[in-house]
Amino acid sequence: ELMHRCLLTVRPTFVARPPASSQQNRHLQARLPQPKLVRELRLERSVRSALGRSTTPTPENADRERQLQVLLASQFPLFLAVGALLPVLPLYGQEFGLSQSSVGLLVSSPSLAKLLLNLPFGRLADTVGRRTLMVGGMTLCAVADVGAGLATSLPLLIVARLLLGTGLSSSDAGASAWVADATEEKAESRASFLGVQNAVIALAFVLGPAAGGYLVSQFGLRSIFFAVAAGAAGCAAGYS
Repeated sequence: ELMHRCLLTVRPTFVARPPASSQQNRHLQARLPQPKLVRELRLERSVRSALGRSTTPTPENADRERQLQVLLASQFPLFLAVGALLPVLPLYGQEFGLSQSSVGLLVSSPSLAKLLLNLPFGRLADTVGRRTLMVGGMTLCAVADVGAGLATSLPLLIVARLLLGTGLSSSDAGASAWVADATEEKAESRASFLGVQNAVIALAFVLGPAAGGYLVSQFGLRSIFFAVAAGAAGCAAGYS
């Protein structure tokens, strides 16, 4: 009976707590386990917002896109002229007494120069500047092609072809470094630009032989070298 009276007198008491603030509610919700679908939706929203911020057009992005387009437009006439030269080069070598097997030396001379000079010019791109190598290399290519068109002996022709390879090595090293710099902040655009560049070069090599055949029929074999020199000079002007 005494125990029964004690239990009747003891009553539970409840302490009222102030309502939690909105910040505390968010903190508690963040600690609670969330369904997988909710987490995926939040991740998708964050990715979309990040992409929206990164693709916002800015003056810097517009200027970079314009410079890349100028680069492509400058390279197209050069590779068009090179595509016109390649089929004619063996015929030109025969004028200097080269056999069919010896023409390979004439064709591969620029590649030999590039093989020896690519690494030094790659280092120079970080010291003297990208545009300096680009413009200087294309200018040297124009001079070398004029020399090849005016060559009267085989040694002079070989020297001109080696100078052409030197100019190509300088220009390629500067252009590659410049493209890497221009697409540094937006690396995903580098692959798309290189794809477009390869398509432009392929188109130039498709149209080049037809243009070369027309020039040879109208102005002779040596006219091809002057056409390549004009393309290199136009490319140098575009690079500058």
